[in-house]
Amino acid sequence: MPGRLDAQARVDRIRAFQQELAQVELELGDILDSDQHQRLIDHHAALLARLAQQYDVATTESDRQLALGLRFASFLGALALCVAVVLFVERFWGGLATGTQVGFLALGTAVPLALTEVAARRERTLYFAGLAALVAFAAFVTDLSMLGQVYNLVPSPHAFLLWAVFAGALAYGYGLRLLLLAMLVTGSVWLAGVLAALGGLYWTDFFARSELLLPAAALALAAGLARHGGLRERFPTVFRLFGLILLFWVVIWLAASGEGSVLPLAAHRVEMVYQVFGFAVAALAIWAGVRQRWNEVTNTGVVAFTILIYIKAVDWWWEWMPRWLFFLVLGGIAVGVMLLLNRLKARAGGAR
Repeated sequence: MPGRLDAQARVDRIRAFQQELAQVELELGDILDSDQHQRLIDHHAALLARLAQQYDVATTESDRQLALGLRFASFLGALALCVAVVLFVERFWGGLATGTQVGFLALGTAVPLALTEVAARRERTLYFAGLAALVAFAAFVTDLSMLGQVYNLVPSPHAFLLWAVFAGALAYGYGLRLLLLAMLVTGSVWLAGVLAALGGLYWTDFFARSELLLPAAALALAAGLARHGGLRERFPTVFRLFGLILLFWVVIWLAASGEGSVLPLAAHRVEMVYQVFGFAVAALAIWAGVRQRWNEVTNTGVVAFTILIYIKAVDWWWEWMPRWLFFLVLGGIAVGVMLLLNRLKARAGGAR
């Protein structure tokens, strides 16, 4: 069994098979003799126990609900502890000497890091390890920010690079998707800030030049094509989803308002370029998602495609069309998109 995702998929197939067998026997009567039925029950019970022991997968619906609750509680706990760290530093920071401040900051990162390692060694689910790792990341971010104030450092995008490296080390070291997301966000800010500085702008001006985020989106999408194993088997989904959301956020923003583009074109020309580009990329995302069975890619492409259609509808019809007719047309467009997706779904099902 290559990894936890495959183990969970096997468990789901076993449960589906058991339910279907029970339904068939209810409709047709017993189709297995007592010995065969018992052998099947014993085999599935042993297999489920082994998978639960080895991969900590959810073998029942209650297990799924508890796992979701644990993830949610872990996130809320980490968020509360991160806020507590920041508020504690703000409360007592001014009364500490410089050496004490530096030592306190170093200790603030080292302690949750040590707790992350201890928790990871004691549990397979990584709920407590993930909580400690998020606190360690928050402490590291706070540490660099406060050290910059202590030594009066000039703000630069390179702090985001350090944060990205730290988050990435935790993410890949322990297989934590939330830290991977933190790495992607901070790494994207760093790359966009560096590109802005290289273009003669102040590094924070990338907020007004959103196209500078496109290279980060492209890198994330490229990383999403690579295979990851073990604890990191779910990382490609995070890469693809983050890359697509960042890409379409930029494209839709410029398709709706061409202001602030780096392209040497008038605003309405920029809108046309990104509308065409957006439709092409959205269609490609839908096709690739259906073909590769990447649900997150398909769904993101559908949402982006629909938003772009609505943007064009506003450009074409909002000024002269009665409002009731405009929204009626939008409803018709939505129905058309649904019919198109149903056709794609039927073709995909036939291909399988």
